[in-house]
Amino acid sequence: MKYVALIVIIFGFVFAQGENCNDPIPVPGLNFSDCIRSTGDYVNDYDVLATGAGLTAQYGPDVVYSFTPGTDIPDVAITAVPIGDWDISLYIFTDCASPVALTGVDNYGPGSPEALTGLTLTAGITYYFVVDGETETDSGHYCFNISSTVSAEEREAALRTTLNVAPTFTSGNATIEFSISGNSYVNLVVYNAIGQPVRTLKAGNLSAGTYSVSWNGLDNHGALLPPGVYFVKLNTGVSETVKKLVLIR
Repeated sequence: MKYVALIVIIFGFVFAQGENCNDPIPVPGLNFSDCIRSTGDYVNDYDVLATGAGLTAQYGPDVVYSFTPGTDIPDVAITAVPIGDWDISLYIFTDCASPVALTGVDNYGPGSPEALTGLTLTAGITYYFVVDGETETDSGHYCFNISSTVSAEEREAALRTTLNVAPTFTSGNATIEFSISGNSYVNLVVYNAIGQPVRTLKAGNLSAGTYSVSWNGLDNHGALLPPGVYFVKLNTGVSETVKKLVLIR
């Protein structure tokens, strides 16, 4: 009996992540596959609040994954494949506080895979993917997969960026101009000579275009930074561009 309890504790610890959208299983990138879990190790947290997603209520135990793309990703396919004779469903939401499904699928019966295809995931938005059972008794092992026909290399090549700093020697009034060729989540940060971030100039979703921001030599707390070498880094999630700047007094 003690061994059984120990196994339960171990498995409960291993699979605690993914119980709900407050602690989802992170998808590090595409293409991603997870075939080691069982919904039976979790409880029912979500019943699908939007029948407009093509689903009736789903009452089985569910597992939650999350992914935040750095750039728009087209032609995404997401599949949930049951291992065994149980009825699996799959749906997506973006609001953890009020999980209303954006879209979902439960077209087939027990033992059959479910798939959402042709999706476009938007840069900077966190998506929650829920693998669920239709009824209280529908649970079991499964494979979850998310992929795109567009490779990371193709996305990086398609998202062209430029970054310019002027003047490169400044007493505290520099202009940073950058451009992106597609929709992207952008981080524009100033780092000191030892690689510590000292000032965030821009962070958020941006559409394709050219942008300009100024830096006055202050850190994130409004304090004057000492003279020296600094680096301005533009990060889009799939590419990174760096320019050097020297602060003089």
